[in-house]
Amino acid sequence: MTKKGLYIYFLILCSFCVFAQESIQTIDEEQTVVADNLIPEPAPVFMDSTVPEIQKDSIKNRLRRIEGEIPLSYNNTIISFISYFVIRNREYSKMVLRRKEAFFPTFERILKENNMPDELKYLSIVESGLNPRARSRAGAVGLWQFVPATGKYYKLNIDWYIDERSDPEKSTKAACEYLRYLYKMFDNWELALAAYNCGPGNVRKAIRNSRNKRDFWEIYYHLPRETRSYVPQFIAISYLMNYHKEHNLFPEYNESIWTPFTVYTDQYVNVDILAKHIDVCPEDLQRMNPTLLRNRVPSHAKNFPLKIPAEKTHLLMANYCNIMDSCSKSGAEDIIEEINPNSEKAKNRSVITHVVKKGEILQRVASKYHVTVRELMVWNNLKVKSLKYGQKLTVWRDDAQKNFDKRASYNNQTASKFPKSRKNTYKVQPGDTLWSICEKLDLSMKTLKKLNKLRSNQVKPGQKLLLG
Repeated sequence: MTKKGLYIYFLILCSFCVFAQESIQTIDEEQTVVADNLIPEPAPVFMDSTVPEIQKDSIKNRLRRIEGEIPLSYNNTIISFISYFVIRNREYSKMVLRRKEAFFPTFERILKENNMPDELKYLSIVESGLNPRARSRAGAVGLWQFVPATGKYYKLNIDWYIDERSDPEKSTKAACEYLRYLYKMFDNWELALAAYNCGPGNVRKAIRNSRNKRDFWEIYYHLPRETRSYVPQFIAISYLMNYHKEHNLFPEYNESIWTPFTVYTDQYVNVDILAKHIDVCPEDLQRMNPTLLRNRVPSHAKNFPLKIPAEKTHLLMANYCNIMDSCSKSGAEDIIEEINPNSEKAKNRSVITHVVKKGEILQRVASKYHVTVRELMVWNNLKVKSLKYGQKLTVWRDDAQKNFDKRASYNNQTASKFPKSRKNTYKVQPGDTLWSICEKLDLSMKTLKKLNKLRSNQVKPGQKLLLG
């Protein structure tokens, strides 16, 4: 081959190499773009230097160290719940750590007095998150979540003013009695805890369905779904409360900000007025007295232990008689007593449910059942007078009035068979007000004023009003 031929061959070879290199680079760039499109964005990272990783062996050893009378099992279910509390929901864990100082000393003392395992204090966290006013959809209330029937069985008073299921001392004593009863029934703490959640009947049923196995993990899949997670939660909470520091979990502050001083009273007390006299926020007194449903100490609650901040004791004691008189103004309790379904006046009443019809107003409902608008608002916790279609209202109805209404209904049905004339006017009687007339005739004030071209609510005896 000549020199010229070699030179041409060399040029062709170089050109091919350059083209191949550019092609490879283009392919690499295209593959990189495609890969970036296929790889999903990284999920949020929970683990960092402030959140230590879960070490399974360490957890197993720690559970053994803190295990007392109640077995603290170790398995993947327990690990997942511990992970939830120490990694995924650290805010909840911090919240219960903040609250424990307010309740644990009481729990520990009462559990010790009743010879019950100290670790049962963690059960209240599973039940209520240490919220004395916690309420479930099933109507269970308080730190230990008693339903009304169980609460009354264990002598927790529940009435219009007071709900002792929210009382830390009394409810803890009741919980001790109930848990002791369940433990005697099953002779197994894990089954007793399960029964506390779903009832002893469901646990006995699970034992039967598992061929009389009497271990929680052996009857696990025969229990209600909620109860399956109940005991693992208790174990995880027990771990959390003992080893939160190892997971860098610390409460920012403790919610037990006040040292309580107890004043025993036999008289009616408006707690909101008391708060003003001793210079305390009403919300603080509410937290210190969670049993009071309406911020009122009723006169029938003899020797009621009303708690106030110890730092404010001198303000109360310096002018005790005047302050307590001011907090029990005459007539204050009578207003509430009128609408109290547990009062003497309500003994002849029965409760019914009224479903609001389209366009129905509160005034018309009150008129229908011969009660006041105020009564309806208090019975149903209404803050505004407007109603919604389909809304359910609780009505405490007088039995005598109910019988009267039955007779009136019968008379109306009988009278409807005959022709009748309707009066189109109403003569105002002494003592009548426009409001009472509207209630009596089941008319709205707006309609009545419009028909009679009234500019005010004033009416005079003998005045005739057009009704239609």
